[in-house]
Amino acid sequence: MNIKNIVKITATLLAREDVVNYVATESNTASRETLEEVDLLTRLTNLVVKELAEGLIPMKAEQYFVGLREIEFVDFIYTPVEIIAVYGGGGNEISYTQTENRIIASENVHKMVYTYLPTNYGLNDEIGNFTKNVTATSLAYGVSAEYCLVNGRFNEAVMWNKRFEQAIDKLFKPKNRVVRGRKFV
Repeated sequence: MNIKNIVKITATLLAREDVVNYVATESNTASRETLEEVDLLTRLTNLVVKELAEGLIPMKAEQYFVGLREIEFVDFIYTPVEIIAVYGGGGNEISYTQTENRIIASENVHKMVYTYLPTNYGLNDEIGNFTKNVTATSLAYGVSAEYCLVNGRFNEAVMWNKRFEQAIDKLFKPKNRVVRGRKFV
C-alpha cells in the first residue's frame, strides 16, 4: 500500500473532491489550497503510521545477507528496534548474540527478520509491512480523525477515531471458534 492511496481514501471520506482529483491525476493545475491539503494529509498519514508502528503494531522487515557472521546495525536497510529471528543458509533459525552495535551469529547469516520504526514517506512512497494486516482504509480512518482534530471538527474527529480504533482492535481479536456443546448425564 502507498501513501497516495491512503490520502485518496481519506480525501474521499472527508468529501475533498479537489484532493481526490489531484491525487488521481497529479495535474499541474491544482490550486494552492489543494496542494496544502495534500501536503497536510501526507504528513498526517506519516503521523498515524508512526504512532501505530511505535505502539501497537510494529513494522517488520526481512533482509538477506551473504554469509556474514557479524552484522553491524549500520548494514541494515532500516534501523532495527527488535530482532525477531536470524536464519542460516539452510533456512533454519540460528542462535545469535546482540551487542550495542552488531549482531553476532553462531554461523553464517542468510536472512534476518526484525522490527523497525518507519521513516517519513512521501506522497508516492510505498509503506513498509506491519506485523499485522493493517489496511489502507483503517489507516485512512486514523488520518481522517487527525485531520478533523487539526481543523477543529471535534465531533467528526471522535467519530473517525472510534472507527480507527475498531478497525485496529479487530486485528487483535481471536478468531471465532465453535465449541461443541457438552451433555451432562
